[in-house]
Amino acid sequence: MLAACGGGGGGNPPSAHIQSALVQREGRTFDGPIVGATIYVDANSNGRIDDADIRLGVSDEEGMFSGEVDQQYADKPLIADLSGAHDTDAPHITLSGIWRAPDEATVISPLTELMVREGLTARQLALRVGLPDNIDVSQMDPFDIIPQNVSYAQQILALGRFVADHLSEESLPDIIEVELDLHENHPLNKPVFNLRGGELVLTSGYGDNDAFEIRDGRIWFAPGQSPDYEDPTERQFELRIERTVDGETQVFQLTINIQDIELERNENEAGSGVGFHEHKKSDYRDEDLPSP
Repeated sequence: MLAACGGGGGGNPPSAHIQSALVQREGRTFDGPIVGATIYVDANSNGRIDDADIRLGVSDEEGMFSGEVDQQYADKPLIADLSGAHDTDAPHITLSGIWRAPDEATVISPLTELMVREGLTARQLALRVGLPDNIDVSQMDPFDIIPQNVSYAQQILALGRFVADHLSEESLPDIIEVELDLHENHPLNKPVFNLRGGELVLTSGYGDNDAFEIRDGRIWFAPGQSPDYEDPTERQFELRIERTVDGETQVFQLTINIQDIELERNENEAGSGVGFHEHKKSDYRDEDLPSP
C-alpha cells in the first residue's frame, strides 16, 4: 500500500492521474430558441457525435444549455443534436440532424453550422450574409443583444431562420431578406436603414424603390415622398438594394412596415409631433439607426 501511494514520500507516482480543473461551458442554441436539443462538446473535433464526446445537457425553454468539462475541453467545438427538439417560434415542427459550432463558440445556430460546413471565419460569414464584419455569430447571442441593438438582433434571427431553410441546398440564395418596423413618427430627415460599406444601388424599377434614395450608405425617404398614413395601402414598402463588396454583389430585399399612431394632432396638441416631420440631426445617433 505504501508503494502504491508513492512509498510515503509525499509525491505523485508517474502512473497517477491528476484531474484537471472543471470549467463551466454555457450558451444558447437558437433559430428561435431551440428546446430539447442535446448539446455535446466535440472532444475529438471530428464534426460528428461519437463515444469520445462529452454530453453537456439539454437546452431549456429559452434554448440555454450549460455543463462542466475538464479544462482541456474548454475551447473545443460544440454540437447540438436536434433529434426531437423544437423551435419555440414553430413548436409544431420537430427538428432533426445536427448543428455544429466552431472552437470557443458559446452559441449554436444554423449560422454556426454554415461556418463549420463551409470553413468560414466569423468575418467571412458576416460579410457573406450582410452583417457588419465585427459581428461573430458564434459568440453573439441575439437574445442578449436585443435591449442594446434591436436591429442587429432581428437581423441575426432572421438570417438564422433563412439559413436553416437553405442549409441542404448547394449554395444559399443571393437575396438577403430583412423586415423592419418603423414608427410613423420617424422623422423625414432621419435615415430608415443603415447599410454602409461597399457600393450601394437601389435596383431600378423594383417595388417602392422610387420613394427612397441612398446617401452615405443609408436609405432615406426621397424628397417629396412623405406617405399618407391614413391610407392603409401606404404603410408597407418593398425595396431591393444591391451592395458590391470586394467585387461580390449582395442583394437585400427590405420590407419596411410603418406602425400607425391612433393619436392624431389636434388644436390642443399642436406640439405632439405625430406624423412625419423634420427633426434636428442631434436627435439621433448613428448607432441608433436600423442596420443589418
